[in-house]
Amino acid sequence: MFMKQMDNEFVRDSEGSWVAPLPFRVPRQPLPSNRQQALHRANMLDTSLNRNPVKREHFLTFMSKILDNNHAELAPPLHEHEECWYLPLFGVYHPKKPDQIRGVFDSSAKCNGVSLNSVLLTGPDLTNDLLGVLLRFRKEMVAVTADVQHMFHCFVVRKDHRNYLRFLWHKDNDLQENLVEYRMRVHVFGNSPSPAVATLGLRKAAQASEQEFGSHVTSFVTRDFYVDDGLTSCPTTKEEAVKLMKDTQQALAKYGNLRLHKKQTDHSERNFISTINSLYDPLGFLAPVIIQGKLLLRKIVSETVDWDQPLTDETADEWKSWRDTLIAIETLRIPRTYVPYLSKTATKELHVFSDASEKAIAAVAYLRTTDSSGEPNIGFILGKAKVAPTSGHTIPRLELSAAVLAVEITQTIMDNLDLHIDTVKFYTDSKVVLGYISNETRRFFIYVANRVEKIRKFSSPSQWNYVPTNRNPADSGTRSVPAHEIHSSEWLLGPRQLLFSEQKNSEEHISANRPRRKMEKYRATVNVAKTFATP
Repeated sequence: MFMKQMDNEFVRDSEGSWVAPLPFRVPRQPLPSNRQQALHRANMLDTSLNRNPVKREHFLTFMSKILDNNHAELAPPLHEHEECWYLPLFGVYHPKKPDQIRGVFDSSAKCNGVSLNSVLLTGPDLTNDLLGVLLRFRKEMVAVTADVQHMFHCFVVRKDHRNYLRFLWHKDNDLQENLVEYRMRVHVFGNSPSPAVATLGLRKAAQASEQEFGSHVTSFVTRDFYVDDGLTSCPTTKEEAVKLMKDTQQALAKYGNLRLHKKQTDHSERNFISTINSLYDPLGFLAPVIIQGKLLLRKIVSETVDWDQPLTDETADEWKSWRDTLIAIETLRIPRTYVPYLSKTATKELHVFSDASEKAIAAVAYLRTTDSSGEPNIGFILGKAKVAPTSGHTIPRLELSAAVLAVEITQTIMDNLDLHIDTVKFYTDSKVVLGYISNETRRFFIYVANRVEKIRKFSSPSQWNYVPTNRNPADSGTRSVPAHEIHSSEWLLGPRQLLFSEQKNSEEHISANRPRRKMEKYRATVNVAKTFATP
């Protein structure tokens, strides 16, 4: 229903801006009059601003931009019995921007059990997968980053729907003046469909520009934007990246009145991404560090009855010790590209390692390339570590689960990296797991059988190899690495054996297919009945 409405009614106006309706549900509840509720909220906001001069100044600055940029207009008088809605206003600060406040329109505020959001269609999740965007961002040497300024406010609300976005604010943005009625002209933060409307509008602008500016702009906008942030990389020269940015900027401006800013192109073999004060790590650079915190958290949960119960001294000291080591992350630097000049390499191989311990399972993937002279390079692509179940699982079963995790991250890489891979190889230090995977005749318990089936669905036994534990970088993800050591760990640097001949790996694969250790087999009991005939 959402997409059908947008296909029919999302159009450009005479000024070149994209105009979209508010996507109402059909049928829907009628909206009651909520002006008194909005007036009460406006008075509460005034009280809050008057008590905090700094917040008051920040909020007035925000509202000044709303009014000066023509994002809002004085609301016209309502016709008799005309349906409308008033949006209460409040302000929120970004944790990393304490000097800026964002005004949010509370579309979830209810009156008589009904809110604006409850009668609107949210729309599909059109946001690109962040992990995929980041995986592609690290492919090539020249980095490109940009974002769309005030993206939500770039898309105009259809005129006959603006009375559903009315709000009360002071005349001329002066707190000494009376409250008057305004209404928003653009889609707002707080409306549930706004993210889908903005993403769809951004893509429509790029698609409309394709004939003039080329498919490289459309591909960048539709594939490598995460909400309003664009991240991509180019394989050759800085000039190519500059052209992409210039074309994208002009295309979005001409075909959507969208302003691309914070433009940046970077070209250096020693360019790095800094990981600062954040444990949000979708690529898994810090998985061996974070897994220790997850294990400590599980320990804390098992020791406490409720959230307010104090920790034991031992656990509190352990937690504080781990937390204090995280300061080392501020100086951690990761190579921005997987390997130098990826597009010029002769071969590209994916090597994926898995491991398990009683506490955790882990998998990590590396790109191995060779140039025309046969010189190899290795680059970390993606890693994951998960806390193991507390009980009921043997080490072989956990190793098998780690092998499944290895296959899963491989699927993620192949689906998102947009790169031709010549060879994919998997490694485990469990010969039992290799036996499970290579077995063609034995029947296993359901737990084992289901996981073997999944592994074999996306890989073949010939791709699986044995690696000794001391040469398995996934081991770091199961036993943790201190934050100050992660920069020099094999987890990030990759296993050294990949820099040398792989003849030994092939030999180990052959010998590993017939493990001597006992495998977990399914035992079946068969009842046989014999009937005797009496002459």
